[in-house]
Amino acid sequence: MEQYIEQITSQITPLLEQMTGMFPALLGTIIVLILIAFCSYRFLRLELSVSGAIGLGFVGYTYAPLLLAQVQGLPEGIDYSALVGAVCAILGWILAWLLHKIAIFAVGAGAGFSLGTIVFGFIYAAFPDVEFLGTPAFYYIVSIICAIAVGIIFVYLFKPIYIILTSFGGMICASFLLSFSIFGMAAFSGTYLYATLAAGAVLGLIATIVQFSKSSENA
Repeated sequence: MEQYIEQITSQITPLLEQMTGMFPALLGTIIVLILIAFCSYRFLRLELSVSGAIGLGFVGYTYAPLLLAQVQGLPEGIDYSALVGAVCAILGWILAWLLHKIAIFAVGAGAGFSLGTIVFGFIYAAFPDVEFLGTPAFYYIVSIICAIAVGIIFVYLFKPIYIILTSFGGMICASFLLSFSIFGMAAFSGTYLYATLAAGAVLGLIATIVQFSKSSENA
């Protein structure tokens, strides 16, 4: 009996140690996903500002050596790459905060330009005998029109799109992580999978309602 208990313990202990190490990271990720699902739109400008600061700061830090190589007589002992990166990060924060509508339009325009490629393909396939419809000029015309149209639509419909995506996406991902932390790989099959999807969808709907109500209060 004692040997049997020792054998079971020797098999379970490594698994428990692995779960103990993973659980804090999983728990932290789940909490972040829940906050995104319920509060993301309220902090949209902050999120855009952080993204702008990180993005432009990284660009500044990465390409600063190329620019500084052209400058002569700089004092030694200063990390100019870090300095340029910090300045660019501050600039990125300010621009993203003040011009968040432009940033939203740019995201929509990028998606619209990609959509234009698909629209161009459908038009050309429907009218293969019209030579102009297969030219690069027509491709750019269609893509630019789609980019502008989707960019404008994205600006006006960004709120519901963003809230729905973050609410359902956040809660479904959080449900999967919680299910995985409890049931392991079984969470991705059979009854566990459907139960997880159902729970995530219900919680996502609740989060959507909460985000819409909170955003209306702040409007």
